[in-house]
Amino acid sequence: MNRLALSFVACLPFLAGCSLPAFRAKRTVEFAVPAPQLTALFCESHNGGITVQGRKQGDEVKIKAELSVGGTTQREADDNVQLLEVATEWQGGTLRVFGKFPQQDLGRMSPGFTFWIDAPEQVALDCTSHNGGITAEAVRGDQKLVTHNGSLRSEVHGGRAHLVTHNGNVKVDFATAGPVQGNVESHNGSIEATFAAGCRATLEASTANGSVTSKLPLQEMESKRNRMSGKLGDGGEGKLVLSSHNGSVNLR
Repeated sequence: MNRLALSFVACLPFLAGCSLPAFRAKRTVEFAVPAPQLTALFCESHNGGITVQGRKQGDEVKIKAELSVGGTTQREADDNVQLLEVATEWQGGTLRVFGKFPQQDLGRMSPGFTFWIDAPEQVALDCTSHNGGITAEAVRGDQKLVTHNGSLRSEVHGGRAHLVTHNGNVKVDFATAGPVQGNVESHNGSIEATFAAGCRATLEASTANGSVTSKLPLQEMESKRNRMSGKLGDGGEGKLVLSSHNGSVNLR
């Protein structure tokens, strides 16, 4: 056997170890957490999306989650999915929701957690997904939404927003009749932002590769090929920065 053949054979175990599991299993869990003193909700998913829906009444958080994991056989995958669980922890008035699994046993089996959460509308959000989109609707608290691979869709009713995706588009509706500030960023994707009547902000919008367009009645507007700034209303109390590295930024 020549040297090239020996090298190829030696690589086979490594390649096999790096391949994705051939079989997958899923299961769904649903439960509610009493939350009369809730002020903030923190949710994290490594593989899976997060959707949070605000509601006007109630003092509990309703959680639905799809759990999924792989295995070398279907029976192994079916056994593995029973090892996944959704955990909750309280830290003051903050409820943390996250997925748990034995890292040593299942770390290479691509465990995933997709969350749908129904919570009181005044809650502040802090959501992170490594591979999955994030959606927030009818939530009136401040929002921090970050995903590495996935799109963001948000209704912002509070005064502060931190929305960042590394790979994906952002669609955000600033629905408040008041001041807004923060940042909206996509490394690879476009940003579409709409602003309600009465919304006030000092805006800075830019892109490295793409265009910036606006249909807003901005005051003190300055515009260049891929950059725009101005005041919406009286400019509010802080700055709202919208930026894309590869994609367009549209304001309306």
